[in-house]
Amino acid sequence: MEFPTPYGLTDTIAKVEEANTCRLRMVLKDPTVSPAVAIPGSSIATATFTLYDYASSAVINERDHQDISADIDESGVVVIDLDPADNAIIGAGDEPEELHVALVEFTMLSGGRTVRFSQDIGLVVEDIPFPITYPVRKVLETRWAVLSL
Repeated sequence: MEFPTPYGLTDTIAKVEEANTCRLRMVLKDPTVSPAVAIPGSSIATATFTLYDYASSAVINERDHQDISADIDESGVVVIDLDPADNAIIGAGDEPEELHVALVEFTMLSGGRTVRFSQDIGLVVEDIPFPITYPVRKVLETRWAVLSL
C-alpha cells in the first residue's frame, strides 16, 4: 500500500508489525548550529510525545502530549518504548497496513531565546492475522535526531 507523504511529515518511515513492541531511541540535536550537536537534557525546557493515526487523527493509546522531558539524558538521548497497544490497527478497513505518526516536540533555550522543534516519525503498522510480540530494531537518521526502532 502506498501512503501519501503527509503534510509536514518527514521522510522517516519505518514498518512495525501490529501488536508489537517498538523502541524509539533518539539523540536530540540542535539544527541551528553546523554541525548539529546533541542537546543535553538540562537544556530542554519542554518535551512531549504524541502518537496518532494518520487517516483519522485519532490519538492512540492515550499518548497525547505525554511529557518526556525527564526522560532525556545529558547526552540528548531519549527512549520511548511503544507497547503492543501503541501499535494496534485502529482503522475499520481491510487495508494490510495503516500509518501512525509519532510526534516529538521540544523547546530549548538558544541564543537567549526559546526555540521550538518538532519531528514527525511515520510508523507503518502492518496488519498481522496472528501477531507475535518481539522487539523490532532499525536505525534511521532524522533531521535533528538519530532514531532507532
